[in-house]
This record gives sequence, structure tokens and C-alpha cells, in this order.
Amino acid sequence: MRLRHLADRIRPSLIAVLAGWAAAAIVTLPMQIAKILANTFGSPMVLLRSIAEGTFVWALWSLAIAAGGWAFGLLPVILLVSESWLLLHRRNSLILASILAWMVVLIEFHVWDIVYPYYTLPVRMFTLYSLLLVIYATVSAAVYLRLTAAKEGK
Repeated sequence: MRLRHLADRIRPSLIAVLAGWAAAAIVTLPMQIAKILANTFGSPMVLLRSIAEGTFVWALWSLAIAAGGWAFGLLPVILLVSESWLLLHRRNSLILASILAWMVVLIEFHVWDIVYPYYTLPVRMFTLYSLLLVIYATVSAAVYLRLTAAKEGK
């Protein structure tokens, strides 16, 4: 694969990752704000500061997760799978992206259970990360396929 061709495939993937991250962050942000509200005590100023700081931390953390998803998920697909195959199998690609993202969450929580057998994670955490990764992966794949199809004229 030529370097120019690779750059032409990476550019839309970065746009797709940002779109997927934004969609996933918007969907999961209310859960985070509810948790912040439940854990904040004090004056209204403390509440506003907690919401601002909590939102900032969640945005950075979810962006780091999105960067990892790009580096270990979308980038290998770009390098190994041809654009024509992805465009020919759009529906299967979206379904596979969703399933693989949820499998990552399941594996992550299973490893957590092995490492910390006496510590149980709340259902909220599982739901939060499931939503984050599945929405991120599905939206990123859909946007990437849309941008690739537009580039190809299909």
C-alpha cells in the first residue's frame, strides 16, 4: 500500500473517530452528570465546579478510549481490509463493529473480575462503558463508510 493511499484512508478515519467520540460522549454524559450530582455536597458554586470538572475529566477519558479504539480497532481495519470490501459489506461491517466493541467491554470486565475477585463493579459502570464503546464503534464505522463511499462516488 502506497503512503499517499494510506494517508487518504487515514484522514476520513480521524473524522469518523471524532464523530463517534462526540456521539458516545453526548449519550453517556447524562449518566456522568447524575453521578456527579449524587456525589456533590455543598454550595451551588461547588456543584457547578464539580459538574464542570467531572464533564472535563469524562471528556478526556472518553477521548483517550476513542484514541485507543482508533489505534487498535479502526487503524488495523484500514491497513488490512480493502475499501471495496468494506463498501460491499456495509451492514455486516457495522454489525461487526458493534459486536466487537461490546466484546471488548465484556473482556475488560471479565479481566477486572479476575484481577479483583472480591470487588464488584456496579451495573452503572457496565452500562456506561457498553454504551460508550458500542455507540463510538458504530458511529465511527458508519461515518467512515459514508466518507469512503462519497470519496469513491458510490
